[in-house]
Amino acid sequence: MHKIMAGLLLAALIGNAYGFEKSFSYSGEVKFSAGTSSSHYEQAVDLFEKGSFEQAMKEFDLAVKDDPKAAEVYCDRAACSYSLGKLKEALEDTNKAISLDPKLARAYYNRALCYEAMGNKKQELADYTKALELKPDYADAYGNRAADYCEMGDYEKARADIDKAIKYDPKNAISFNTRAVINVNQHQLEAALKDATQAVSLDKGYAEAYNTRGCVYKMMGDLDKARQDFKHTLQLNPDHSDAKENLASLK
Repeated sequence: MHKIMAGLLLAALIGNAYGFEKSFSYSGEVKFSAGTSSSHYEQAVDLFEKGSFEQAMKEFDLAVKDDPKAAEVYCDRAACSYSLGKLKEALEDTNKAISLDPKLARAYYNRALCYEAMGNKKQELADYTKALELKPDYADAYGNRAADYCEMGDYEKARADIDKAIKYDPKNAISFNTRAVINVNQHQLEAALKDATQAVSLDKGYAEAYNTRGCVYKMMGDLDKARQDFKHTLQLNPDHSDAKENLASLK
């Protein structure tokens, strides 16, 4: 899941791209077939949102029995399996969801994340592309695919995707941080600074964005502001290894 690229300061930046933030698409709302009960599903949702994944899984299992043809339940159970590190089970559930509803875009999105964790880049990209065919305004899918293209060094495709991600979800701080990374790779430091600052503005608790902006300031020669951003990153996330290294490099 963590995407790191080699480079001088870019190694500290690429890790902050969309790849770090990828998460399963989770509904929380499912229309069950007529005559079936959704009580187990509702309990599963509540437990999942509280982080009680093992208990949530038991309720998802019962919800599947309540309605074995509810594609979205399989899709959500996949999110629970993924959270428990059970990739094989997560993949099986996304496949089942797709077999029940081949037009369920988020099932392809979720399966892409499974393939990423399994190292199958080709299938991962194919599934993001399929999700976007089914849902052309799927901002998260554009953002994740942008991170993949960034990792591959195809910054033109990465930019095209991240611009669409921002178009369809202009309040997503992660997308602006990703575009800041792309701008750095294309040597557009002013644009990178603007995007990193926007990411911070949208989410003042987003440690990665402060680290990204600190790197940009460092590259622009503004070491005082860089130091301030690295310190702020560590206030938000004391274990942020990149920020620790970046701050140490200024001494």
